[in-house]
Amino acid sequence: MPTIAAHDGTKLYYEEVGAGSPVVFVHEFAGDYRTWEPQLRYFARSHRCMTYSQRGYPPSEVPNEPDRYGQDIARDDVIALMDALKIKKAHVVGHSMGAYTALHVGMRYPERCLSVVAAGCGWGSNPDPAKRDAMKAMAADAAKMFLEHPIEISGANYADAPMRQSFKHRDPRGWEEFRRMMTEHSAHGHAMTMLNLQAKRPTLWEMEAELKRFSVPLLV
Repeated sequence: MPTIAAHDGTKLYYEEVGAGSPVVFVHEFAGDYRTWEPQLRYFARSHRCMTYSQRGYPPSEVPNEPDRYGQDIARDDVIALMDALKIKKAHVVGHSMGAYTALHVGMRYPERCLSVVAAGCGWGSNPDPAKRDAMKAMAADAAKMFLEHPIEISGANYADAPMRQSFKHRDPRGWEEFRRMMTEHSAHGHAMTMLNLQAKRPTLWEMEAELKRFSVPLLV
């Protein structure tokens, strides 16, 4: 099983395929390395493509300690993957939670990026204090569910949340695959990620000054 060691020693599972300009795909909260399979099948025809499961997502390691999760840690895990695979520069493509991480890679390590794609980025960024508090409460409730119930139950419940209903009705077979993959994750990993990355990361408004200096080609 191919793994690399992050800067704190956490083992991260990855897969790569193809040859050409490197592309690193960074998955969303409810995804894992398998999320990007359709993209790998297409872009591997002309690019060297890498997908990985973030820390807390099997078959990557699931640290127990809360302080081994966070936005800066997720950002540096992308660089650790690139370093281990001897990739000097790559297109960094992220979705949702992964899009936040892709932006942070572009802000902190612009010299390592050919471009950045931030797809579906921004959950929890409403600057209104009441809405920000509501997001944090929602994150705490989700983490509580993962901590109190096995992944077979909590994963299935999360996959059937209101925000996933359009997917469920538009593409029932695709949604069922998504639901099954969610139930194969780690409940502890999801809780730690929700509490220490999703709920604590800065909003896009708080990143405004850095985003104004963003020097890497960016697709939002």
